[in-house]
Amino acid sequence: MQTSLNFHGRAVRVMLTPAAEQRAKALDERVLLEVQIYFSCVLVKRVAIYSDTPQEGAWQLESAEFDALLAKAQPLTERLYVRFNTVMTKICPVGDYLGPPPVSDFKIAREEAYVPRWLRVDYRDGRWYGDYGWYSSREDESNTVQIRGAAVRASAG
Repeated sequence: MQTSLNFHGRAVRVMLTPAAEQRAKALDERVLLEVQIYFSCVLVKRVAIYSDTPQEGAWQLESAEFDALLAKAQPLTERLYVRFNTVMTKICPVGDYLGPPPVSDFKIAREEAYVPRWLRVDYRDGRWYGDYGWYSSREDESNTVQIRGAAVRASAG
């Protein structure tokens, strides 16, 4: 499946692999894929997977928090959503923070300049995967950090 979504006035080509498309059609719960660009000492590309129900590989949020994120998301399928988010972190080592890092109140100017050109969504080994890039990015190279619920739980324990 291939479609297009619009974030900040910019079109993003979204491709679902056959496995992702099949899983999306079978979803009973809502899932949000958040395309994240983190500005700190370096630029970090992340895709976070959220849900308001327990799911393998998803970061579970309270319903009200999940609904607030969905309000700024776009539906990809009946239960699969995509959201674009830019954040400025307070400190450099964003790798130390799974989930929401400590962020500043700095507003990213011209978010539209950072909207990716494409997003590829896959589902394998019982988990969602997302990768994205801009005009010069190679679509056959995966270089996007995947933020997972299991990693968040493991870091808390």
